[in-house]
Amino acid sequence: MTLGLQRRWSSYDANGVRSAFEGHPAARVRELAETRMRHGKLVEWRVGNHWHAPTGSPNLTRAALGRAVAGAPAESVNGSTRNCEVAVLAAGTSPLLPDQGTAILARQLTGSTAGTWRGSPAPTLRL
Repeated sequence: MTLGLQRRWSSYDANGVRSAFEGHPAARVRELAETRMRHGKLVEWRVGNHWHAPTGSPNLTRAALGRAVAGAPAESVNGSTRNCEVAVLAAGTSPLLPDQGTAILARQLTGSTAGTWRGSPAPTLRL
């Protein structure tokens, strides 16, 4: 498993990332170049020689993708209307995560750029 990270342009918490990768001692974090913004999320996996990836807008979450929006009333969250998230399931013979940048073991990741969570319970990252 590899997590791509732009250290200055991403929000991350090293403790949360390390916790999510517990039980996967070979998991890595690859530092991606900050020459362009990598907007959105990407999760990919390989079956045989084919890579598969749902990719799209920034909220590839169960909450964002798991409910219909057609005919649903707009909900206001912090003064803004809920948007519709779109994802595409792509398949190919090569991964979409760039094979560049320095990679370290996930358990060696340090630092944090994420804000303090004030909700209850705190969100968790599951891989």
